[in-house]
Amino acid sequence: MSSSTQTTQALRPDRKKSRLHLDIVGLGIALVMVFPVYWLIISALRPNREIRSYDQTLWPTSITFDNFVRATEQPNFGTAIQSSLIVAVTAVVGGMIIATLAALAIGRFRFFGRKALVLIMILVQMLPPTAMLIP
Repeated sequence: MSSSTQTTQALRPDRKKSRLHLDIVGLGIALVMVFPVYWLIISALRPNREIRSYDQTLWPTSITFDNFVRATEQPNFGTAIQSSLIVAVTAVVGGMIIATLAALAIGRFRFFGRKALVLIMILVQMLPPTAMLIP
């Protein structure tokens, strides 16, 4: 009985180049996707005078939590948060219940137009939500 070991071949130089190009493109796409979140966080932590200035930088000169303190001191802040949570939880739980029952019905029962319904659902999921707003 003999044991054999398999060796993996190193990537050829031309494949290394194409892989490097893909990595650079992927990194660029990731940066473009993450940048709005970064800007949102940095803008929330900037003082008002820096937000209103025309000279915007990628890194704030000073970080402050005064914006958050002022927002929580508003008279209706607690009520607004409570209302938002009630609406969000109701929408998520209601949507999950309806989606679960619809999936059960489509998966279990055979009815006229079932395949067309599934096809329409898949097509709608493929479109971005803003594209569905265009008449």
